[in-house]
Amino acid sequence: ARGLRSLCEEILTDAMFELPSTDETELKVTKSYAEEKLTKMTLKKLKAVS
Repeated sequence: ARGLRSLCEEILTDAMFELPSTDETELKVTKSYAEEKLTKMTLKKLKAVS
């Protein structure tokens, strides 16, 4: 369950901070949106390790 929570947080963190200051009323999390966010997460972790 912790792993799933980490994935959800990584995918939604930017939206949680950015959406309240916009006029957007919904967020559609598509496969490509999720993959983009998770790719950035993986790159950050790889940089932190090296």
